[in-house]
Amino acid sequence: MGRRVDTGRLKQARENLGFTQGQLAEKAGKSKRTVERMEQGWSGNLSTIKKLAAVLGVEAEELLVPTQEDEAPD
Repeated sequence: MGRRVDTGRLKQARENLGFTQGQLAEKAGKSKRTVERMEQGWSGNLSTIKKLAAVLGVEAEELLVPTQEDEAPD
């Protein structure tokens, strides 16, 4: 099951590095269309999110929309 990406965080992290969607996709080994879709709010698999995060120099969790499980008290 895919996880929802925080589109604003993804785009901001990409732009902070001066990358186009195509450049990010190439560096992560993904298609430009994948990056476009994730910035439009499509869900992505965790493997893809981790690859994008690694290129962007952030933790994958920073790019995700929190789920109810993430926000549940311990």
